[in-house]
Amino acid sequence: MARQLLKTTDVWLTESEEEAMEMVQEAKDRQADGQYTLTKGGYTAKPKKSKGEILYIEYKVTLEKTFE
Repeated sequence: MARQLLKTTDVWLTESEEEAMEMVQEAKDRQADGQYTLTKGGYTAKPKKSKGEILYIEYKVTLEKTFE
């Protein structure tokens, strides 16, 4: 029986919202090549705090790709 990759979920951390948006857009553009279908793509902001004060914000980018 042959093995075939069906789905992957890539999770990335970025330092800026612009970079997170670019990653999602690049994944959408690359799916036109026909290698995969982007089934879910988005990002969330995760503030890092210390003693109630926000130190910095990380952006978690999630890209779910389905292969046919």
